[in-house]
Amino acid sequence: MKQWIKRLIFFLSYYTGVDALFFWLNRRAKRIVVFHNVIPDELAEGLPEGIVGLKLSQFKAIVRECSRHFRFSTDVSDAKTLTITFDDGYRNQYSTAFRYLREQGIPAILFFSPGTREVLTIDKMVFWRELVPQEKVSGGDIGRFWCDEFWPRFLSDGATRGRATLAWLEEICPLEPLMAKLPQPFLKERLGPISDAELDEMRSAGWLIGWHTKTHTPLSALSEDELRDELDSPSAFRSVPFAYPYGTDSCVSAEARQIAADAGFPCALSYANASPNNASRFFLPRLPGIGMDKYLVNAQLSGFAYFMSYRKLLPEVVNAG
Repeated sequence: MKQWIKRLIFFLSYYTGVDALFFWLNRRAKRIVVFHNVIPDELAEGLPEGIVGLKLSQFKAIVRECSRHFRFSTDVSDAKTLTITFDDGYRNQYSTAFRYLREQGIPAILFFSPGTREVLTIDKMVFWRELVPQEKVSGGDIGRFWCDEFWPRFLSDGATRGRATLAWLEEICPLEPLMAKLPQPFLKERLGPISDAELDEMRSAGWLIGWHTKTHTPLSALSEDELRDELDSPSAFRSVPFAYPYGTDSCVSAEARQIAADAGFPCALSYANASPNNASRFFLPRLPGIGMDKYLVNAQLSGFAYFMSYRKLLPEVVNAG
């Protein structure tokens, strides 16, 4: 369906009461919203959206719209509240998102991967995708190249945790000259690490800090021993939920879900809400890619957008233990 048609439908659903109906129909479904990076507007100006994530002003608008319908909590079982989550653990999630939400009295969950201390391989690849000249890729279509050539190669590259795939991209076009063109203040916020002391500060403010694997590798590409190693975390992370990197059926095997349960986490979160595995305590649904348009936000939060795509209501709450 064309985007302008969807936007018209969501505009109409907002004003005709359709959204209100779906909020009621989905009253037993838990909304867990996932974000990545939130960058101050002045640092994001003129840069590709794919490497920015959200501007702070956009994030604030989404949070305000969410607050019209839900209270906020870190309880992933409470359908009466909405839970905000962040993946990875880059500096902007502390210096920008956390500081804003703390001012509002809103707690959240940060799923942390220590791979962010050296910059995740996948983020280097995303920067490459957003910055590489189109003529450098076969056919000149970066989107098609990413889906048809890059992604299958990356999903099978468990042995090197994606480093071989990144080296292949570097042969096509070196990344360093592309990165050198970006403003240093932006890079510090977008790719800088969060310290252990800052993680403790977030915990003290009521946030939960969950595990997000050691290297943020698609788990479907790993052996049993490698899976157990990726999910092995310091004890401070074991009493809170875990989130799978990528978090789709193609990236999270049944074996990975079982190992997450064996590792002692109370529950585990996916990155989508349309999987048949979302009925499991160890594959709880999240709402990714929440829109910045209030009509789209309401269609997503109410579950109307989900119904349009899948012809069913949102997955209901699973006891997360």
